[in-house]
Amino acid sequence: SSGGGEVRVIAWSGVMRGLAGRGADLVGLVWPRRLAKPPSGENSGGCFFAEKPVPTMHLENGPKISMMGQWPSRSDISACPFCGQDRDKGNRIVMAKLDDAIDRITSDISQTGALTAEASRRYEEMFPGFRAELARVLEQAPTISDAAQAAMMLVDAASRTLRDSFPRQPHCDCRDGCSACCHLFVAVPPGVTSLIAEHIRKTFPQNEQQALLDRLGQAARIIEQAQTTSEVRARCPLLGADERCTIYDVRPLTCRAFTSSSAPRCHTMVFGDEHQRKDRIDQNPGHFRLHLEATEALQDAARARGLDGRQKGFVHALLDRLAPSQDRAAD
Repeated sequence: SSGGGEVRVIAWSGVMRGLAGRGADLVGLVWPRRLAKPPSGENSGGCFFAEKPVPTMHLENGPKISMMGQWPSRSDISACPFCGQDRDKGNRIVMAKLDDAIDRITSDISQTGALTAEASRRYEEMFPGFRAELARVLEQAPTISDAAQAAMMLVDAASRTLRDSFPRQPHCDCRDGCSACCHLFVAVPPGVTSLIAEHIRKTFPQNEQQALLDRLGQAARIIEQAQTTSEVRARCPLLGADERCTIYDVRPLTCRAFTSSSAPRCHTMVFGDEHQRKDRIDQNPGHFRLHLEATEALQDAARARGLDGRQKGFVHALLDRLAPSQDRAAD
């Protein structure tokens, strides 16, 4: 009926046909309207378990009678009592495959997580390990200048290996002739200034040394006018006319540490307006951390030798080391 909450269909089971043959004027089974319509056609041979019918049947000229008493629930029967079809076989196969897939996925994620945690632990241990190894090397250096040179060589090798060994390194836009960062304030740890001063005396002609002293004096006066080191914008006296560093092989650790993913952004940060100059350039974390460890290791090495372990402004420190009239205390 269309309004009684049920739909009548012609019986398609052979059992029903058998009952009808024994004199029962069978009209059909009662199916709830909410269930999917069973296979059509009197001879379709469908299984009762395809959808659970209401456990009654209607006779044309008689009362409703129970076909099998209380109809068992779907979970109580594993196969149809009439046709023998395993109603749960397909479902069990699907569930078994699903369980296997879940096991594989969770195992893979768990193993990858364990490997990642181990890699993360070893990554963090890498930096204090580098620091300890460097400290042993610096301890054996004859002078603090030799210690600074050893630190530069070791940190260069470590940074190169880090860049080559770890995937997805941040993009570096630094290139030959890009010198925006050479207008920022640079601080140096002990040993670096004396190493650079020795290099200049050995490689710069006398007239170039004098010209360098003049540029150092000019840069020092500009720096002294700034309220904070972050405000400093002064061209490095060691920057050549071709915008290349004239002491690149022995350049300070601070200069080695600085990297940028955007040269235009550096240019804006250095030469832009007051607001733009407050911008900060993101650094390569691993690369920068190695140089920080090297800087602090040099400070510790200086203190162990009874020297001043503080960092100093590079321009003033170099001016003090090169100017003939100045006392040259070890830095």
